[in-house]
This record gives sequence, C-alpha cells and structure tokens, in this order.
Amino acid sequence: MSVTLQIELPEQDAALLLDEANRQGVTLSELLPRLLRRNEDTKPVSLTAEQYSADPIWSIVGLARTGTTDASTNHDRYIYDEDR
Repeated sequence: MSVTLQIELPEQDAALLLDEANRQGVTLSELLPRLLRRNEDTKPVSLTAEQYSADPIWSIVGLARTGTTDASTNHDRYIYDEDR
C-alpha cells in the first residue's frame, strides 16, 4: 500500500535531496524510503524509568570527588587540559 504525500521544504533542503537522488540515479520517491530505512537501526531505545535507573552506569556516578564545580560546563578544558 502506498500513500501520496505533499510536503513543503526550503529550497536548500529540496536541492540536497534532488542532488542525492541524482547521485544515486533514483527518483525522490525511491530515495526518501531508502533514507528512512537506512536510519531504522539507529532509532533511540525507549527505556522505562525502572530500566533507566537499573543501568549499571549509575553505580559509578559520583565516585570521583575533585572539588570542581564547573566540570559540566568546562569539560573539554579538564579532559584536554586546555588553558590549565
């Protein structure tokens, strides 16, 4: 079964799609489903709150105490020793 869709895109996005369709030698009607299927395996996993909180990663959170209060903002500085 097929569904006909009409969409409005910015010219730049439409040009990108048309360029890619031309590059692959397919129509837009063939390209769009390919792009959608290509990303099927990368969909985010939905977890329940219980599954999320049971993740073993949480057992190490808070183990290191550095006294640093801005690590979430300046993490690159601390990881890569920038401007230290």
